Amino acid sequence: MISFELDEVFKISDRTLFIYEGEIVGEFTPSETTAEELGLYMSGAKRMEAML
Repeated sequence: MISFELDEVFKISDRTLFIYEGEIVGEFTPSETTAEELGLYMSGAKRMEAML
């Protein structure tokens, strides 16, 4: 599923991958993160080191 609606993503996903400019920049379990944290990855302001 692809969605910008984080509430929807949090409700139906058990794992999420975030893509910025065609690259996966983060992988999360929704119950272990916040919408604010995910927003940083979605905007390209942050990326997981292991994903580089």
